[in-house]
Amino acid sequence: MTENQNGIKTIASVEKAINVLNIIADSEMGFTATEISHITGSGVSATYHLLNTLKRSNFIYQDPESKKYTIGLGIFRLHALAEKHNTLLSIAQPQLDELRKACDETSNLLILQGKEAVYIAQSVSDHMIKTFTQIGARVPYYCTGGGKVILAYRSKEEREAIANSTDFIPFTKRTISNAPALLSELDTIRAQGFGYDKGEREDGVICIAAPIFNASGNVIAAMSISGPAYRLEGKGIGILTEAVLHSTQAFSEKMGHISQQNQPLLRRCITQ
Repeated sequence: MTENQNGIKTIASVEKAINVLNIIADSEMGFTATEISHITGSGVSATYHLLNTLKRSNFIYQDPESKKYTIGLGIFRLHALAEKHNTLLSIAQPQLDELRKACDETSNLLILQGKEAVYIAQSVSDHMIKTFTQIGARVPYYCTGGGKVILAYRSKEEREAIANSTDFIPFTKRTISNAPALLSELDTIRAQGFGYDKGEREDGVICIAAPIFNASGNVIAAMSISGPAYRLEGKGIGILTEAVLHSTQAFSEKMGHISQQNQPLLRRCITQ
């Protein structure tokens, strides 16, 4: 227990935890425990204990290979409970609902955390035969449309580092099996502004995804539709792709990235 200059008593350990969360949240790539220890001026041992507590509560996530900590799903859960204060999720659900109605297929919102695509919001199709992924589910990024789309807009160095350190598990015969093939597809996605998963994670299922830009012009998430291949192909992949692009463009505009006068930028995917 500590007391500030106004005589208000606070709990020092909670203040330290909040400080660490803010430090991690401000970093796009995350920090190791040693780096956080140096930033906060705390001992490495005490920092590890604090980080383990936050990790156990899912407020932070530690990449198993880089050992760096980033914001975890516990934070997104809090955001979802206070949706009106969360720009991404408050904008997301209406957009997901509109996309689902436009395509008559399940729509999804994903983020990339380490080497996993994480589902953080969804609008489920009314079809009896449909795709459904539990909110919070993690899947390998390389066999999901959304995961590949987000990685495609990371720096060349990060794309190569992640691709070259990925253990490619063959879920189907269409699953990408090596780094060169993945990097080539990421280049294509970045050039055209959208990506597909055509039976790469599950036979007979197609996913169409496109990026969501924030006010700084960075890709922070991807929105997608998914469903049985026979139905999506019957509706026309090109038509559905246009619908996804239209929705993600509207989403990005609401996030403050693209003005009404610059709508073609997202479609042509002119990036920094």
